[in-house]
Amino acid sequence: MQYAIDVENGAARIVHLARDRLSAGKAILRIDSSNAFNVAQRAIIRRLLEAHDRFDPDILRYFMTMYAPAAELCVYGPDGRVEYIRSDEGVRQGDAFSAYFFCLLMDVVCKDIRQLFPGIEIWCYMDDLTIACDPLIADNVAAETERIMNLLGFHANMAKSACICNDPTFSASVLPTRRMSQSFEMLGGNISANHDEYCHDQLQRIESFFDLFNKCDLHTQLKWTILRLCGFPRLIFFASVTPTDISASVLQTFATRVRHLAEDIINAPIADEYLHDVNAAGFPDYVSHAAEIFDNARTASLSRATKVTEVKLVTNSLTSASLMSQYSAHYLFYSRDTAASHMPDHVFQMALAIRMRTLPLRVSSLPKKCKCGALCRDAGEVIEHCLRCDRMSYYTHTSRHNDVRDAIASVVRSYGISVSSEPKFYSGFYDSTSERRPDLTFHTYPKITTDVTIVATGEKVGDAAREAAIKKNELHSSAVMKLGHIFMPFAMEVHGHLDSSCIDLMNALRRYVPDYRWQAFTFDFLHAVSSSLAAARAMSVLIAMSSTNAS
Repeated sequence: MQYAIDVENGAARIVHLARDRLSAGKAILRIDSSNAFNVAQRAIIRRLLEAHDRFDPDILRYFMTMYAPAAELCVYGPDGRVEYIRSDEGVRQGDAFSAYFFCLLMDVVCKDIRQLFPGIEIWCYMDDLTIACDPLIADNVAAETERIMNLLGFHANMAKSACICNDPTFSASVLPTRRMSQSFEMLGGNISANHDEYCHDQLQRIESFFDLFNKCDLHTQLKWTILRLCGFPRLIFFASVTPTDISASVLQTFATRVRHLAEDIINAPIADEYLHDVNAAGFPDYVSHAAEIFDNARTASLSRATKVTEVKLVTNSLTSASLMSQYSAHYLFYSRDTAASHMPDHVFQMALAIRMRTLPLRVSSLPKKCKCGALCRDAGEVIEHCLRCDRMSYYTHTSRHNDVRDAIASVVRSYGISVSSEPKFYSGFYDSTSERRPDLTFHTYPKITTDVTIVATGEKVGDAAREAAIKKNELHSSAVMKLGHIFMPFAMEVHGHLDSSCIDLMNALRRYVPDYRWQAFTFDFLHAVSSSLAAARAMSVLIAMSSTNAS
């Protein structure tokens, strides 16, 4: 009966079940509990833990450690006054086991109610109680539910609770009665026939969110991060519990506002095929998949399936290898953890525009002619030519290489590992007489040496980087090994793809970082590499577009 623990999409399932039973003529009771977490009786929870052999004894010991003493709330007042409020009841919200302990107590409430009324259905989501029963016994069920909850220490708030039935003659005396022509919201969904108020509230929230967003003076990179984080989960629940013909206008409004804000951030229009592709903007397409989202959620709820069939809200249809190689893009998320992890507004804006195969309106001036004679007629041609031809911009492949090399050295040094840049102590060990040296030597034990290479993507993502890594290995490995050091190449493709050699190097260096900092090191390393390369791509195109070489 408890849908908050170990049930996928529990709240959405209850909404669908309640709507189904409502259409079948049942009365739906929504019972509200006041301050439930803070009034849960600890003595009863302890008895439940002690009474069942299936509970691990460590759980009981944990409960006694956390809840045998009174909880103290410190209140700081004026003039340095301090007062402590002691609480002997309730579970602590935020405690790892608090939801589990609370649900044990709610299980007793549900079982006691069902024992009195065997034919009813009860769905519980933490302290939110939903009951489906015959309309003739609705008042009895509501009254007994209030009594049982009060016995177990809960306070049923009957004024905030309500019931609904599709029978127009139905009227309850214990709970306020809602009609099908009125909104009846529960667990974030509406199950009545009138969705006007519910949808109006959703629209107001959407409009308010984007209006406030536009007023915020935020770094462009941070704006994009927030937009992506909010864009993915914000309407998935709404779409899963609201019939498609009702949700369509709300979903379309959200999609339109997302698009406008995204285009405002990059100062350029975004083509439809790039808006929802994982290797471009990657925003979820709720509008096209609304029916599928709703149907899958409803089917899983009514069939009690363990899993809800996943709906792919983003596509992966870009066929160009250079576009597909953009999947490794940690720079899209804002971070200031290292000096190489962030970039100026105009640089990030151009980096995003490159990802969408467009150019900001403020710099767009097409066609563009390269000094090599090539004429680039659209944004895609400018971007690709600029990243392959050093005559298009003085921010060349060497500049990009040095930026990534320095970013790696900066991050590794920040974790306490000494680094030598362009070491010369291998020069006498190469077979060739020409001057050769790797990019970085990390003073670990044994020392690890790498050479960074950034190549253009070929017909298939990864092939060019893999071949470059092999060549670097052949070039430097023998000389480095003569000093007892280890050589590990670092090969990337210009649009972001990381060869496995990059991950191997990162993992090798991570071993010299304390275990508790491994996760942070991995994030900072990948983010710095991604950001430095994205910034270098942006600078190449920015400088090319600012030249007077227009046709």
